[in-house]
Amino acid sequence: MSTLSPTWRAVIRSSLIAGGVALYTALIGMLVAFDEREVVRNSFTLGQLLLVAPAVLVGWLTGRQSSQAPGGQLLLRGLVAGVVTSLPLLALLFVSSLVNLRSVLINVDRDLVRLLSFDRGVDLSGAAMLAGALSGRY
Repeated sequence: MSTLSPTWRAVIRSSLIAGGVALYTALIGMLVAFDEREVVRNSFTLGQLLLVAPAVLVGWLTGRQSSQAPGGQLLLRGLVAGVVTSLPLLALLFVSSLVNLRSVLINVDRDLVRLLSFDRGVDLSGAAMLAGALSGRY
């Protein structure tokens, strides 16, 4: 028997789907390929935009679906959506730091790790920064 309300189950389900989309775009090489194209000069690239877009979209949809909830509840749902969306990418960062995945997944290379960790490498600060960036709190 689940103790989660249907609203929270929907938030977690949609966030995991968005995380899967973000992971897929990373694994097929889109993030690194689009990282060369600047959207705003010297500010952010198309790869970075693709990295945060699923989390922002799921946060917006979560807030839109539950617009009658109090403000604190909406903020908490958005935060949970962002953190859950980042979990597949954080798992990729963690596993790639332990095991060389390049022999199986050719697009998991230094450039992808650099992009996912925002040039901080695979350490706790990079993972925390990624989680914060994907939480939709800019």
